[in-house]
Amino acid sequence: MTTKMIAESVGKDVTSIQRWIKKLNGKMQSIDDKMSLSSPMNPANYTLEETLVIIEQGLGKNAADIYRMNAQPTQNAEVVTKSDLADFGKAIVAEMFKQLIPLLQIQQTSQKQLEYVQDYFSVIAYANIKGIKPTITQAQAYSRVAKKLSIESNVEVRKVEDERYGYVNSYHKDILAKVFEL
Repeated sequence: MTTKMIAESVGKDVTSIQRWIKKLNGKMQSIDDKMSLSSPMNPANYTLEETLVIIEQGLGKNAADIYRMNAQPTQNAEVVTKSDLADFGKAIVAEMFKQLIPLLQIQQTSQKQLEYVQDYFSVIAYANIKGIKPTITQAQAYSRVAKKLSIESNVEVRKVEDERYGYVNSYHKDILAKVFEL
């Protein structure tokens, strides 16, 4: 750990950590050697034991013990760099695309296969398609027959909006074909 990392982990500034290290002068040779070789461009990198000695110098034995307990589980952990995180992110995105592309292809083919099929019509709409112009009375008669055939055939009768009548019944095209044959 560098002095900056030690300062961040104990909530102190770097100059306080550097003062603690200077007070240790001669007490631990490895700290003295690293301090003499360090520079702003090449900061000293202290081991866990050296870091604990520095913290004990500045904050006391209890603080060093608490730091040791918190640091033990991560002592053997690997250091993760920004580059490692970027590579990990790229791998996740690549895997997501690998799984997403087949789903998108399935969705596109499904959408192509879906066509709007209208198979329910009002009596007037079906008559207009067939080129027949029934009167209101004839349309009502066709509607009664279509409803009766739908019930007998166990085919759903739906309601659709009509600007003149509010809602009117709509029937399956096969039922209406039979009605208009009669």
